[in-house]
Amino acid sequence: MPCVDTVWRWTQEHDEIARSIARARLIGEDAIAIEALRIADGAIPDAAGKHDPVRDKLRVDTRLKLLAKWNPGKWGDRVQLRHADAEGENLDTAPLVRELLESMGSRMG
Repeated sequence: MPCVDTVWRWTQEHDEIARSIARARLIGEDAIAIEALRIADGAIPDAAGKHDPVRDKLRVDTRLKLLAKWNPGKWGDRVQLRHADAEGENLDTAPLVRELLESMGSRMG
């Protein structure tokens, strides 16, 4: 295997190598997720060949946390809401907010 510096340089100099490594990372992420599921299901014991529920939870959580750090868009918990109309265009909510505030003001006064 080449050293990490060499691989890094290759990715900077060759787009196809960079794309191949990116694809390999995505495949690897899926493999880690499947492994976490198999650990949770009891299919993969630890290195000593045992199933310890506390240890297995740590093994699963560690894998899921790493996935969320490496690729938060796919594996992270954050959800982003976007206000859009039927065509996907941004909604201008200012008129609605103004109307709501005016309505609330008339009820409060």
